[in-house]
Amino acid sequence: MMYTEKMYKSLRRQTEGKNNVVTDLLDELDRLQQASRWIPVEEKLPTNWQQVLATKGGHIYHVAYHESEQWEKGEDYTHWQPLPTPPEGE
Repeated sequence: MMYTEKMYKSLRRQTEGKNNVVTDLLDELDRLQQASRWIPVEEKLPTNWQQVLATKGGHIYHVAYHESEQWEKGEDYTHWQPLPTPPEGE
């Protein structure tokens, strides 16, 4: 379910300084959003041979980045994000 920025800010103000379930949920929401955001390559690059999702021109690719500052498939990607954790038992 999506939430609005206005609702989020309102809940943060109402729960400021309190330790409750809503605060815990908002903290987890912040963590999940940070973990799944697209990282600009100007901000940070993946570690050596880290497999990631990368994007360029509206397309998403599964690639790795090499420490010699080259992408595995030789493209100039604009953003990237780590691959999600696979399901347990696989």
